Amino acid sequence: MKRFLALTIALSLGAVAIPALAQGIDHSRYQRTTLNAQSAVLAAKAAELYAKLPHKFGDTLYESGVPHWVVSGVYTGAIRAMTPDENKFIETFFRARGVEQAARDFSQAMLFTADGRNYWLPVEAPIVPYFAKELKKGQAIDLYLIQPGGTRRSSGWEWLFLVEDFQAKAQPPPSR
Repeated sequence: MKRFLALTIALSLGAVAIPALAQGIDHSRYQRTTLNAQSAVLAAKAAELYAKLPHKFGDTLYESGVPHWVVSGVYTGAIRAMTPDENKFIETFFRARGVEQAARDFSQAMLFTADGRNYWLPVEAPIVPYFAKELKKGQAIDLYLIQPGGTRRSSGWEWLFLVEDFQAKAQPPPSR
């Protein structure tokens, strides 16, 4: 069933071109939202889809439109290796779009706070070192994300957002 769903999405989309970091990021194509809002949108889509299909834990949902979002967050400085489930999800996502090699750009996740919650988000490898170089822990930032979908867990859906870029927000002047 998973393969059928991924194949259906891949065929309906064709090969979606995801720009390489070397070509630069066009920030104008990202729409502002929140992670809470996008999680709610994905949850509604999943509820609608899985109301019609048998489902189980471990099922995946791939967002067919591959939306690009910019969200406000806070850099925590924490970093970890991605889990095997995250790696598998990302590999399948990019393979379905004909750009399997792009999955290799994601091997680490970073912890961000947004909307009053903590989120471990996979970050493109070339930009990982720039977080520590350009930001201070606790600094407000904008994260430029793509939204591939998520995996059903016993506690509910776990949505995955991939970080393609970031920009530091202006720091307020020190108070006197």
